[in-house]
Amino acid sequence: GIPLVLWPLGPPGGLSAEGWHVILIVLGAALAWLLEPIPDFVIALLMAAAWGVSGLAPLPLVFAGFTSSSWVVALGALGLAAAMARSGLLFRIALFLLKTFPATHAGQVLALLTGGFLITPLVPLATARVSAIAPLARELAQAMGYPPRSRGTAALSFAALVGYGSFSSIFLTGLAMNFFVIELLPLADRARFDWLTWFVSAGAAAVVMIAGMAVVLLGVFRAETASKATPEVLRRQERVLGPLSPGEWVTIAAVAVLLGGLLLQPV
Repeated sequence: GIPLVLWPLGPPGGLSAEGWHVILIVLGAALAWLLEPIPDFVIALLMAAAWGVSGLAPLPLVFAGFTSSSWVVALGALGLAAAMARSGLLFRIALFLLKTFPATHAGQVLALLTGGFLITPLVPLATARVSAIAPLARELAQAMGYPPRSRGTAALSFAALVGYGSFSSIFLTGLAMNFFVIELLPLADRARFDWLTWFVSAGAAAVVMIAGMAVVLLGVFRAETASKATPEVLRRQERVLGPLSPGEWVTIAAVAVLLGGLLLQPV
């Protein structure tokens, strides 16, 4: 309704009428995403259709992104992220990484940070990674004897949130949206940015983030009480998972194909 009311008004200085109308349709979509009268993907499709119907852009141009290679790869990456989360493989890898580090407060904080960093290139969806690790981080805090809202619990919670949710832009396969970012680069840069080039370029940011968060979490959120051992929590979760299922084996093969293909893309 707001775009329709503002439509007849003239555009602000320096903006064409077409640009003004494009912005109004985006504003209407943003309000719809905020109020959620219908699913968000329907709103996005209606926004694109409104640009075409109003003559602001030809429909083949508006929907050209759905025919690009970036869209196909991103769609496959999202399917892979769903398979990693639903098959239990993501949770199994997280358990293995937690067992690798000492069962102390500092060890488990570093395990959550480092584990999230290592898992990020395998699961290109931060929401799936965080939703898989959050219950385990909460159970770890309880098993280590930390009361709710204590500094020890906060350290483990933030380590899980940062480790599994904040490194998406460090790896090309850390977020499906990264494939669309590459599509926006000039052609020469697009050809240069493969998986390894992307990671090397973002490596400095990764080092700063991991080191900085480790210092903050282990310094500011130092546990009030000595932690108890946690191996039994991890062993119990492993027993629940059982042996690798056929779905997990298929997902492992799919991850190998995606990462192998991106690494060998220059060849």
